Amino acid sequence: MVALRVAILQALLVARKKNPGLGGASRLVVMDYLDAKIVQFEDTLHWLVDQLLVEVGESVFLITVKGVDYLEDHLPPAVLQ
Repeated sequence: MVALRVAILQALLVARKKNPGLGGASRLVVMDYLDAKIVQFEDTLHWLVDQLLVEVGESVFLITVKGVDYLEDHLPPAVLQ
């Protein structure tokens, strides 16, 4: 599960870096990016939102500052750049 959490947060961080104005990605974009099964994805996404690592915007999910901190704790620094 940790691997899927990290992968979703990475996908959202990439989306934020690519388009800082929008800063998020839709459920379908993240699922396609990760090739995740819907049940696994939904459970993990709910956990991320409950933990305040991801917030829900207008039809997009956005990584929070706390989500970036979580990534920093679970990934080598070189991966985040």
